[in-house]
Amino acid sequence: MALDQSALHCFTDVLPFKFGYEVAPRFEGENMMDLYAQRNLRLLRLALFLFVSATAMLSGCGSGTAEAAVKRLVTLTWATPASVPYGTYLSATQLNATASVPGTFIYTPALGTMPAVGTDELSVEFIPTDPTSFAQMSTVSLKVKKATPLITWPTPTTISAGTVLSSAQLNATTPIAGSFTYTPAAGTTPALSHLHTHR
Repeated sequence: MALDQSALHCFTDVLPFKFGYEVAPRFEGENMMDLYAQRNLRLLRLALFLFVSATAMLSGCGSGTAEAAVKRLVTLTWATPASVPYGTYLSATQLNATASVPGTFIYTPALGTMPAVGTDELSVEFIPTDPTSFAQMSTVSLKVKKATPLITWPTPTTISAGTVLSSAQLNATTPIAGSFTYTPAAGTTPALSHLHTHR
């Protein structure tokens, strides 16, 4: 089967030149073996040309128009963040991945999220601005430590002997949800001593 110029039309948006081809025309007449040898030699030269060109980019060839491009690998760097106490909101301190090319970072959980106590997985998807670069994903682990709650407990006013402890004295507060255990407990008649609380 003879090849014509319209059957081999290829081009690229990356290389600064166009593909060119040498195609054997149809031959008629005697000594067909020599003519076949010439055609095969030309086809071999064409295959070699395409092979060498493919080392620079992925090319498209066929009976129609084809586009090709080589996508570049992206280097994504994201160091494991330092542990944080519970109540810390995610910020650029933790969500600080970098890439070797410009693009957009999409974090999960997102900026401003408060992670739970324990080991939380943070992930990022990087979408390059240049479509010829591959998108990348990465994950790191963030350790969230239990927080030490801030307890506010004003010193109670002096009470007389025989006064039973109540919320007037046992009135500690904290911004963290939970329960208080007082010693001595509510309803106790205290001796002349200081009170302590445990959370």
